[in-house]
Amino acid sequence: NDLLPVVPSSADGNALYLTTTRYGSSSGNVVTQTGSTTTQAVITDLYSSVRRFAEFQDQESQPFFDVSAIKGGITVFYGTSLTEIMEAVAVQTLTHSVVSTTGAAVTNLVMAGSVNWNFIPSQRITNSRLYLFLRNLPSELRPVVRQVRKGMTEAQGNWETSDYTRDTGETYFQFHSREGWGSPNARGTIRVS
Repeated sequence: NDLLPVVPSSADGNALYLTTTRYGSSSGNVVTQTGSTTTQAVITDLYSSVRRFAEFQDQESQPFFDVSAIKGGITVFYGTSLTEIMEAVAVQTLTHSVVSTTGAAVTNLVMAGSVNWNFIPSQRITNSRLYLFLRNLPSELRPVVRQVRKGMTEAQGNWETSDYTRDTGETYFQFHSREGWGSPNARGTIRVS
């Protein structure tokens, strides 16, 4: 769970999340939040994001994702301040409706729907934003990837291997690697804000 020093730009030269026209959507990969204080508002935002994933297009104005990619699962990261409401969204059972004239129970679409949701709280998110990531995407479609050019190597400085240690009496460890983060395709993530 390393933190990125900065969120990398995507291959198209834009930020990871963009609110202007991108991927065939006039609002890019950002969905406007309707609310974060009721389960219905959060469910509405989640399914607005599902719709946005389904609306993304390729360079020939064709659907980018097959419906099975979306139903394969979505992970939602949220701030710990939303824990209660997100738990209610995830596991709320059927409740009797006093609004309905029939007294029927209201279904929890998150539990009963076909999308496999995974909710993860993070203390690093300090506002009411939600970050959604499609799961099980092939590497070339993932929104954020780690690129390792040279794996980590370790060098130990001890009495047997280091003149510096023999001169100063200080043992040490050195690590070296060449790696970074990139965003080849930001279609696999949506921010709700």
